[in-house]
Amino acid sequence: MNFREPHTTDMREVRDNIAAVEPPKAMDYASLEAHPLAELVRLMDEPEREALKVSIRANGLRERIVLYEGKILDGRNRYAAAKAVGFNLTAEHFREFKGTPKEAEDFVLDTNAKRRQMSDAVACPHDRSLTESNPSSPPASRKQP
Repeated sequence: MNFREPHTTDMREVRDNIAAVEPPKAMDYASLEAHPLAELVRLMDEPEREALKVSIRANGLRERIVLYEGKILDGRNRYAAAKAVGFNLTAEHFREFKGTPKEAEDFVLDTNAKRRQMSDAVACPHDRSLTESNPSSPPASRKQP
């Protein structure tokens, strides 16, 4: 993942913007598209998608899908997996992001960077202390996306 410039947005403020907004009411949840900013991060590979489908089938959707400008900003994989297993998506499974395009970009990059770090720490438990001591520099034993 390439980061073009340091992030300057206060993510607490951005997260507050999401939490304070009600889910969208009148939308066709069966045919949402990805927002172009969501394309900044890769989609899951096949084994990851299958594991997500199993999780959604067993536990439902644990994290809401974030929309921006009527499109999926964060949650493309969750959305596709939920649809694939026949999960009934309703307004309660979505949040609308309110912010500037720069804040939306920062949100996508920061949120997904944290997820990837968490996934790497679970996949490589022996790397946890290295990740915690220097989160901006992944250990050499980890593959880069």
